[in-house]
Amino acid sequence: MNDGELRAALLLTWDDHQLSRSERKALQELVLAASRPEDMRHRVRHAAFALAGELVGKEGAAGVLAWLDDVVRAVWPPVGEGPPVAEAHFSPDGDPCGRLVGLIDGASQRLDVCVFTITDDRLAIAIARAQERGVRVRVLTDGDKAEDIGADVLRLRQAGVPVRFELSEVHMHHKFMLADDVLVTGSYNWTRSASRANFENIVVLGERRLVERFEAEFERLWRMWV
Repeated sequence: MNDGELRAALLLTWDDHQLSRSERKALQELVLAASRPEDMRHRVRHAAFALAGELVGKEGAAGVLAWLDDVVRAVWPPVGEGPPVAEAHFSPDGDPCGRLVGLIDGASQRLDVCVFTITDDRLAIAIARAQERGVRVRVLTDGDKAEDIGADVLRLRQAGVPVRFELSEVHMHHKFMLADDVLVTGSYNWTRSASRANFENIVVLGERRLVERFEAEFERLWRMWV
């Protein structure tokens, strides 16, 4: 099933603004019948979020979000399958950069990066590696920081990585990343000084509802900016 067919199948489940029992079962069977069920589970979820982003502008947000939650619950494993990841890393001694690089290198489906600036080449190189191996990569960043000395985002865009900038008089000061189904957030700027000198933190979280909240925020900002 290609992406267009998957979108069409999900759109049919929205026809009556709710996910019926038979539609829920059909989505579950779609995942289980795939040659790589885990990959299909990710594809269904990502396609559902993208479709929900389109529908929110035309339909009531509450109904769309309820439908989205039903779709995700239909294809996602039960909570009882194991505790979600929950970690904290601190700089300058705890090597948050190394953990970020490890998560980027481990991503197989998607990598969504939403950070104020990127001047640490280790992170930029890891992002480029993800793009090269076929991961869906997107970067959101602050436009004012894009041309700073040592900034890497323009180089990433030139390398084919989709990058969008916040260009208004206010700042895009988020610092989070979604690597497959793991969320990373915290005070940590993606800079050498954050790694070597500053007192900073990242938290690594796998709690599904938190991941979904940040996923929705990323999609909202991605549609806003160019």
